Amino acid sequence: MGTPTPRFPRGEGERNSSGGSFSTDQGATEESLVIFHPEALEEFNEAAIYYEEQSAGLGFRFVDAIESGFRQIERSPITWRCIRGNLRRFLVKTFPFGIVYAPIEDEIFVLAIMHLKREPDYWLGRLGDLPPPPG
Repeated sequence: MGTPTPRFPRGEGERNSSGGSFSTDQGATEESLVIFHPEALEEFNEAAIYYEEQSAGLGFRFVDAIESGFRQIERSPITWRCIRGNLRRFLVKTFPFGIVYAPIEDEIFVLAIMHLKREPDYWLGRLGDLPPPPG
């Protein structure tokens, strides 16, 4: 089946370790830019590979669940629980993971794709990498 990697619809931007664009036409009126902290993208990829090694197809289901989370966040970025300042956490329903992100204007900065049972605050050192809020 291959190695699972994040899949993003064609024509909606390239994504690399420094970020990229992600958009959906499912209810969104504007394109949002999702920017990954490089370590968050690495976490995403490592978790997908780990799950695929555990069971064929599971890594792909993990990628689908995270990408579904991105679509939900994009449609309504301030819906999910505020955990610190303007940081929010989206809980993935089918895996023990959360997406830690900051909505700033039309951008969504993803700080972590975090496992909920392992060192929950490890990503706090990344806070200095966020751009300042507008104002």
